[in-house]
Amino acid sequence: MVAGSLASLLGIVTALDVGQWLGFIDPAAFAASPETYFVTHLIGGTVALLVVLTVSYGAAALGAWLTPGKGARVFTDSGWYTAFERRLPHGHGVRATVELRDGRKIAGVIREFTADATPIDHRELTLSKSSIAAMKVWTPQSSHPAELAEEFIVLRGSDIAYIAASFFPAAKS
Repeated sequence: MVAGSLASLLGIVTALDVGQWLGFIDPAAFAASPETYFVTHLIGGTVALLVVLTVSYGAAALGAWLTPGKGARVFTDSGWYTAFERRLPHGHGVRATVELRDGRKIAGVIREFTADATPIDHRELTLSKSSIAAMKVWTPQSSHPAELAEEFIVLRGSDIAYIAASFFPAAKS
């Protein structure tokens, strides 16, 4: 918002300066009667308006191009799809620790998940053991994890409080 205001101010100042320098606008007459100036000076006013728009939009576009957020895009996918699929480097998997609403934590490899942008309560996440390690579970009462003998576990989105994850090379699954 501040950048847009600054771009507009730059456009107005440029139009007044260029208009005075080239003679198509009279700043004193404009200041004396701004509401009627553009009616009585139609060509000069139109040129000034075009200069304001060109400089303002040009400055705003340049500012948007130069700022760090220039590559931001909006996707309609779920956050899970973005985190676990779209950002997944080629040849990698996702290791995750999922904390459930009851306080338990389960660690494993994410194998499947609901990718739709549905409400989180209607999603599912499948954790499995890796080829080198079993899944682990921590209960609120224990400080040390217990290994799960199962191959996988399916968790409902409604049971999940948060997910912490990292990528790893698939050969080390």
